[in-house]
Amino acid sequence: MTGTELVGLIDDAIREAKIAASKTENVIQELERLKEYAGEVEYRESELYQKRSAQ
Repeated sequence: MTGTELVGLIDDAIREAKIAASKTENVIQELERLKEYAGEVEYRESELYQKRSAQ
């Protein structure tokens, strides 16, 4: 393998790593949104439980 080929392979690996990092960041952001939604659901469930308990 020549130095040029090695540099090309490393460039390809860097490009793929950047793509993977971007996808990972997107997944993290989506999970954070889902966590917020789940927190809202939890809060609403708590409110409903309190209303039912008060009756």
